[in-house]
Parts: sequence; C-alpha cells; structure tokens
Amino acid sequence: MCWSKSNQTMDSNLTKAVQAVKQRIVPTVSAVLKDGVLLEMVYQPAHARSGFVIWKDGEWNFQNAFVSEGKRLAPYSPDNNLLTNEVVLLPSQLLCALKLDLRRLQ
Repeated sequence: MCWSKSNQTMDSNLTKAVQAVKQRIVPTVSAVLKDGVLLEMVYQPAHARSGFVIWKDGEWNFQNAFVSEGKRLAPYSPDNNLLTNEVVLLPSQLLCALKLDLRRLQ
C-alpha cells in the first residue's frame, strides 16, 4: 500500500472527528439540569444494563443516554469493575413511592 498526503489528511480528519465525539460524551451518575430535568443512573446487573431514569415534564422515563447543551450524558458501562464487584451500588429501578412524592411537589 502506498502512503500519500491524502491518506494522512484523511487519517487526521478521522482522528479529529473521533476526538470531538469523545469530548462531547460525559460519563454521568446523577445530574440536575438547568431546565429542571433530573437524571439518575440505574444499573440492572441481571440484564447487564445501565441507563438513566429521567424526570422531565412531569413524567419518568428510562433512557440509555441523554443529550443536553450539546453534550451526551452517558451512564457508566454495566461492565465497569466498580459496578460488577458491588463497590458502588446504584438503584436498579424507580420506586413508586418516589414517583408519588415528586408529583406532589409540582
């Protein structure tokens, strides 16, 4: 294979694009956003799954990631050593009592 200046430029552009995407991904466990959105990370070891429980517009939703202000908030991987070895414990679901209490606050 012949290496040319165009290959170097293409590789450089690809590297810059990958770095830009990585910079926008923010590992997140919990957040309160400016618009009042609440994010809490959940970890479901039985399903090897992590994600967010999100309070937005008076409703709870489960999402794998959340985009806010040009940043992609992402939960920690379900394969993270701190999670799999139970060093850090996170909820696995939303409790109904919490749903009712937050609705009373509105």
